[in-house]
Amino acid sequence: MKRLTAIASLSGLLLSLFSAPASQAATAGTGSCAITVTSSTGVVVVKSGSTCYVAFTATGSNAFTVPAAVTSLDLLIIGGGGAGGNYAFAGGGGAGEVAVATGYSVTPSTSISVSVGAGGTGDGSSTSAISTSGSNSWVGSSIGVVANGGGAGASFSSSSNSSGGSGGGGSEGTRNGAVGASVKSAYGIATRYGNAGGSFTGPTTGTQAGSGGGGAGSAGASVAASTLGVPSAGGSGTNAVSSWLSAISSGMTAITGWVSATSGGYIAGGGGGGGNDGATPNGGGGAGGGGGGGPSHVGAGAAGIANTGSGGGGANYTGPAVAGGNGGSGLIVIKFGAPPSASSISISASFSNTYRTSSSVTATLGVAGTDGKVTYYQNGKKIPGCINILSVSLSATCNWRPTTRGSVTLYATLVPSSAGISSSTSAFIQAVVGTRTVKR
Repeated sequence: MKRLTAIASLSGLLLSLFSAPASQAATAGTGSCAITVTSSTGVVVVKSGSTCYVAFTATGSNAFTVPAAVTSLDLLIIGGGGAGGNYAFAGGGGAGEVAVATGYSVTPSTSISVSVGAGGTGDGSSTSAISTSGSNSWVGSSIGVVANGGGAGASFSSSSNSSGGSGGGGSEGTRNGAVGASVKSAYGIATRYGNAGGSFTGPTTGTQAGSGGGGAGSAGASVAASTLGVPSAGGSGTNAVSSWLSAISSGMTAITGWVSATSGGYIAGGGGGGGNDGATPNGGGGAGGGGGGGPSHVGAGAAGIANTGSGGGGANYTGPAVAGGNGGSGLIVIKFGAPPSASSISISASFSNTYRTSSSVTATLGVAGTDGKVTYYQNGKKIPGCINILSVSLSATCNWRPTTRGSVTLYATLVPSSAGISSSTSAFIQAVVGTRTVKR
């Protein structure tokens, strides 16, 4: 018997371990903009006027529950920026694609997955190392609404730069004179921003300069014959989403450099090109967070600013192997009208009623999204059969059989089904209950 009890206890323990949820839901934000997410880490919630903005800044996957009464979202999705090229004369990384989708249809109380793309990485481990492109960001699924990551800038030893949301810049002409193309996502309906990286229009040898990575607002600058030895700048980020940036700015202060990088209304700049040790100036990063090319006597490219999707700067030659700057991570922002925080209810009934004869009392709920449980009262007491009636399409009806003659006071209370919306009580109305004229 003891053995059976021990086995049962062990089985119960194992069941509790394996059936426990992998993660617990968390709440981000407060008030009418509060939202349920898988993890609140890296989730910024800002209310601007009557609009809620929820920004996902942590790379990787998360999910949110669509708030009650919300049937449409606007989306800002930015892919991770590409890293700048490594070692010498390297191209700047391209910015992640910027995608804006308006009127994205959703169903209240359903869960929607999101994923923020990481920036690409530079690699200074050897003179032959090649940088990586940024990762895609998406809402819904990896084939939902997607913003492509930016292309890596060409490293000294690479045969080509990379395409992406914005293309990476080219390295010295003997290595790569081609343009890193802008390849935008085909997944999801959105307005998309991205541009090609810079190329070479000068000689195919001895340029000793990298071209700029493409930005979401303009192409990366190319290296021309008249500017031999001088790296070019990354393309500017886009200013098409400046209102989004200003709205969430107050919640982004913990992200180093973000507020400053986006203060002009731009985001997702391309990385600047790297050059020879003595080249001055090296390629500047594009407006909106792009990393500059490696400075003289330091070599490594500057990183793109986190959560701008900007490209990293290309490495500058110093002799030893040095890394291109990492690309800035991507960003996802969802935008919706703030749901109501308070409910309302009113009731209507016939003024003249008959004792113990059915009569309808109808409750009308005044704010969209506040269906819930309605309880009716006669002279302060709950009416039997009219307790916790679920409203449908903001209406509920009580089949009232008056149990008191004379003047009565009627009212109703509402407890909304939606979390975060307060309960309410209707105004009192008066009704008169008379004696039946026909006896049974």
